[in-house]
Amino acid sequence: MSDARSLPSPGQQRVWWLNQVDRGPGANELVCVLELTGPLGTPDLTAAFRHAIGRHEMLRAAFPAPGAEPVIEVRPLVDFQLPLIDLRGLPPETIRQRVYQLKLELALQPFELESPPLLRVGLARLEEDRHVLVLTVHSLICDEASLMLMLTEIATAYRAFQAGSSPRLPSLPLQFPAYCTQQREWLRNSPEAHRQREFWRGELEGAPRVLDLPLDVPRPAIQTACRELQQFELPPVLLQGAQKVAARLKTGPEVLFLAAFAALLFRLTSQTDLVVGFPAAARDRPDAQFVLGPFGSRLPVRIRLVPTEPLKNLVESVREALERSRRHGRLPLEHLVESLGVDQSLAYRPLFQVQFMYCDPPFLRRAAGLAMGPVSVEPLEFFRSTTDCDLTLAIEPDIVAGKLSFSVDYNADLFAEGTLARLASRFRSVLEQLLFRPDISPADLQAPDASGAAGASAPIRLFLDRFDEQVTRRPQAVAVESDRESVTYSELCTRAQAVVRALLSDGVGPEEPVALAADRCADYVAAVIGILRAGAAYLPLDRRHPEARRADLARRAGARRLLGDRELAELASRSSRDVAELPGARAVLRRPILPQSLAFLLFTSGSTGEPKSVMVSHQGLANHLEAKIGDLRMTDSDAVAQTAPPSFVISVWQMLAPLAVGGRVRILPDEVAIKPHEVMQRDVSIVQLVPSVLRLLLDEPFHALEGRSIRWMVATGEALPRELIARWIERYPGIPLMNAYGATETSDDVAHCLLPEAGSGPGTPIGKPVQNVSMYAVDPWTNRVPVGAVGELVAGGSAVARGYLCDPRATAEKFVPDPYSEEPGARLYRTGDLVRQREDGSFDYVGRRDHQVKIGGIRVEPQEAAAALLQHPAVRQAAVVEVAGRLAAYVVAGVDIRDELEAYLRSRLPDYLVPDTFTCLEELPLNLNGKLDRAALPAPRRLRVAAGRPPGPGVEQRLAALWEELLGLAPVAADNDFFELGGHSLLALRMLRALEREFGTRLELSDLTGCATVERLARRLAELPSAARD
Repeated sequence: MSDARSLPSPGQQRVWWLNQVDRGPGANELVCVLELTGPLGTPDLTAAFRHAIGRHEMLRAAFPAPGAEPVIEVRPLVDFQLPLIDLRGLPPETIRQRVYQLKLELALQPFELESPPLLRVGLARLEEDRHVLVLTVHSLICDEASLMLMLTEIATAYRAFQAGSSPRLPSLPLQFPAYCTQQREWLRNSPEAHRQREFWRGELEGAPRVLDLPLDVPRPAIQTACRELQQFELPPVLLQGAQKVAARLKTGPEVLFLAAFAALLFRLTSQTDLVVGFPAAARDRPDAQFVLGPFGSRLPVRIRLVPTEPLKNLVESVREALERSRRHGRLPLEHLVESLGVDQSLAYRPLFQVQFMYCDPPFLRRAAGLAMGPVSVEPLEFFRSTTDCDLTLAIEPDIVAGKLSFSVDYNADLFAEGTLARLASRFRSVLEQLLFRPDISPADLQAPDASGAAGASAPIRLFLDRFDEQVTRRPQAVAVESDRESVTYSELCTRAQAVVRALLSDGVGPEEPVALAADRCADYVAAVIGILRAGAAYLPLDRRHPEARRADLARRAGARRLLGDRELAELASRSSRDVAELPGARAVLRRPILPQSLAFLLFTSGSTGEPKSVMVSHQGLANHLEAKIGDLRMTDSDAVAQTAPPSFVISVWQMLAPLAVGGRVRILPDEVAIKPHEVMQRDVSIVQLVPSVLRLLLDEPFHALEGRSIRWMVATGEALPRELIARWIERYPGIPLMNAYGATETSDDVAHCLLPEAGSGPGTPIGKPVQNVSMYAVDPWTNRVPVGAVGELVAGGSAVARGYLCDPRATAEKFVPDPYSEEPGARLYRTGDLVRQREDGSFDYVGRRDHQVKIGGIRVEPQEAAAALLQHPAVRQAAVVEVAGRLAAYVVAGVDIRDELEAYLRSRLPDYLVPDTFTCLEELPLNLNGKLDRAALPAPRRLRVAAGRPPGPGVEQRLAALWEELLGLAPVAADNDFFELGGHSLLALRMLRALEREFGTRLELSDLTGCATVERLARRLAELPSAARD
C-alpha cells in the first residue's frame, strides 16, 4: 500500500460527507451502457482497462478517514478482471432481462470508498460478435468529461493492443491529487481567488436560501439520493426556432433555454430572485487537459426576473448573469459555500437546489465517435446521479440529427413521476411562448394546466325562509337547549319577534348595525334572528374582551343600539307576557331582505394595527349554511355543539344551520367548551374543534364515542396536520372527520374536505370548493399558477363578503375583480393563504403569504399587538412575530418592563392578541431596506449559551470538550442544545465521526437530533454496550 495521501478537493469532501449520510443505491454515480458490434478481443479490452487504471491515480484512489475528515490515498495497481457473462443462444426476452439485471447490479450496489477502484465494469456477450458493456463509476473520482476521456483512452489502448503495440497517449505532468494540493494553495494565497470571493460575496448577498419548488412530499431533514431520470423529446421546429431567436438576440442558445427554465421556475414559485446552478469550465489549466478526476464544478447564476417585462428582456438579463458568473468561475462551489458562510443544511443543496445543463453535443453523441477498430460502438444509455440538487434540467440538442430533447434528473423522494411529466409539458409551453411570443411577460405566461375549481351551482334559500318553515313545521320541537333551559321553535320565534318590535320602535333602519354583547344562550340566538328579521345587521361583541375594546368596536361599526344580557332578559320577559301563542309564520314581523342585504359584521385583525369590520351578506350567510347542511347531510335529528364565542365567525353556522333544518342548537358553557372530552360526552351529533383542541382530545386516554350520538367531527381554524388526521381515523374510524377552510371575508368556510385517510404530501388538505364558490391559486398578479404549484388562494362566487366597513382602500386591496367570471361585477377575495391544487382538483393549504397568522384557531395580525405595545409610554419600538404557533413580542424600552407589558395588553386586547413572551432589546434588527429583519431576532427563550449545569465528570466532560472544539465556543453546559449553540447538519456529521473515534460507537444523525444536549447524549451512549466509558 502506498503512503501517498493528500486532502481531497472541496467538491470531493462534500460528496464524501453526503455518502456518509446516504449510502443508498445509485448515489453519486455515472452509468454508461455501450453496445459493441464486431470481433471483440476481450483480453485486449481487459488490458485497456488495466492500462487506464495504472495511468490515472484516481482510478486507484481510496478515501479513508483516519480522523474526522477523509483523505485521498493512492493505492498500487491491482489485477483488474473484466467480468463476462455469456448469453448466447438464450431467447431475446431472457437476454433483455439479464442485461437489465446486469445494469441494476452494477449501478445499485453501493461503493466501498476505501476499496479502489471506484469503478465497476460488466460485459455481456449477446452473440459471437455482439456485446453490451456496462460501466459505473463513482463521482468521487470522475466527472462526465473525465468519463469520456477514460473511454477515449481505453478505445485508443484497445486498438494499440489489438495491433500488438503499446498505447501512445499524452504524458501526464499532473495527477488529480497534486492538482487538489495546488488548488488549495491557490485558494489560500492567490489575489485572484480573493477577488473572486469578494465578487461572490456581493453577487449573492440577500439571495434566497431555498427555492420554493412545489414538492410532492415534505422535505426530509436529511437529503436523500434517490434519483430518477425522465427524458423528453421536443419537435425539431423548436430547435430551429431557438437557433433563429438566439441569433437575432445575439446570444447563445444555452442562454435562451436557461431563460425559459428561469421563467418556468418563476411560474412554479412566484419567486423573482432565482439562483440556478450551471456547469463551470472544469479544466482551467493546460497541464490538466488529460488528467482524470472530478474537475467539474458548478456556478451559481443569480437571475433577477422582472415579471412585467417582456421575455426578451429576461433573455438579456440571463445572458449578463451567466457572463458575470463565468468570469468568476474558478472557485470550487464548496469552497464558495464555506468561505461565504452559507447555510450547509443537509436537507438541501446550499446556494441552489435546481441546476441547468446545456449538453452540446450530448454525451451519447460524443460516445458514438469512439473508435475501436473493426468494433463499432453504439451508445445505448448514459445516466448521471451525481447531482445533489432537487432537480436538474439538461438540454440535449443534436444539431447533426436535427433533434432536440431534454432530460430531468430529480430526487424521487421529493417529486412524483407524474409531476415531472407535467413539468415537461410546462417547459415546452414556456419555450414555445418565449420563441414565438417574445414580447409576452413572465407574469402573463399561460400554463397548460392552470389551477382552478368551482363548486356545484345550486339555488340558495335565505336563512329566515328556512327558519320560518321549521317554525311552521315543528313549532313544539326543541330549537335551542343549554344546561339552563330548552326553548322550542315557537318560543324562539316569539322571543325573536320581541327583538324585532323593540328595534323597529327604536327606529333601527335597514342594514343598521346592532351590537350584541351577551352570554351565549337561547335569548342570544333569538336576538340574532330578531336583528336579521328587522333588516338590521348584528355585530357580535365578546363579553370576555375589555370593555374599552368593545366600546371601540361598536363605535367603529356605527352601532348606536347595544343589546346586553339585561336587555335580552327584559325582551324575553316581555315576549312571554305579550304573546301567548305565535299565530303562524305568515304573521311574523319581517322587513324585506335582498340576498345582498347586510346580515352581520365581524371584526378581524388588521395589518395596520387597526381592526377591520367585514360585511357579510344574507347570500353569503345562506350559501355557507346550505353547504354545511348538504355536505354534513344535516337533518332535524341533528344537534350541533355551539361552542364558539359569538365574535368568531364559526359561531354563526353553529347557531343557525341546525335551525334551518329543524334540528337543535346545543349551547355548551365556556367551561365545557374548552374541554373537548366533555364536549364529546354531551348529547350532540356534530362537533367542531380547532386542531389544537382536537389534539388535546386525542392526547387523553381512549374513550369510546361510537356508541354516542356523534356523527361528524369538523376541524377548522388552524392547519390540520396529517398526523392528527391519522390519529383520529385510527382511534375513531366510525366518526368521519371533515376539514373546513374559510375566512370571515368569505362568509366562513368555502372548502370542505372529507378525510377518510391522512394521505401524504406537504400541507393540509382543505378539499374542493363548496357550492356556488370558485377557488384559484394565483400569483401576485392574479394569474393562475399551474396545478401543483404554490399560489395564493383566491375565492369567488356567492360566498364573497361585501368588503370592509368604511375602508375602501383595504376593500380594494383584498376584494379584486374576478377575471374568470362572466358575472358583471364579480369579485375575488385574496385570502393571503398559500395553497397548491392536486390533480384531482382538491387543494392543500401550505402556509401564509404575509405575516398574518392563526393563533389558537384565530386569525390575527401581529401588528395589531405591536401597535398596542407602542401606546405604552416606555416603549420606543415594538415587533410581534409568530414563533412555533405562539406570539412573541420584542420591545425596545429604557427599562425591563416585561411583566408590566403583559398586564398592560391584557387590559386592552383579547387574550389571543397578547404575546406569550416578551423580550427586551437594545434595538430592533433591521435589514438593508430599513425593515425589520425577522431572521435576526433572537429566539424567545434562553440565550444560546446560557449558564447551566456544568458537565459531570467522565463522558459528559469529554462530550462538552468535543462540542467546544467543533462549535468554537466555551463553556458548554450539560443542558445546552447542540443546534441552539449554532450546530448545523454538517457539523453534526463531524460530531458523529468524532464520537465514533472517541467512544468507539457509531451513531446516526437521528440519535443526535433526539439527544441534542450533552446530558441526553451521554445517557444515550451509556445505553450502547460498545461505548467506551471512563
